[in-house]
Amino acid sequence: MFNRRSREVISLQIFERKCTGCENCVEKCRRKVIGMTYKDGRSYATVEYPERCAGCGKCEFVCPSDAIELITA
Repeated sequence: MFNRRSREVISLQIFERKCTGCENCVEKCRRKVIGMTYKDGRSYATVEYPERCAGCGKCEFVCPSDAIELITA
């Protein structure tokens, strides 16, 4: 219907030190690629299922701390 295409994902990274643990990216990802890790009294996002990523960039867009890097072809 909308004829949307997935982009080839070359790399999806979340920088633990920059991540504030706000969970915006987890909530925005419809494919459930990103999860949260709770360790040593802090939380941060992690890439759990990279093979599911369609390269839409919503996670990168909603990150307030610029902790996500998505590279697509």
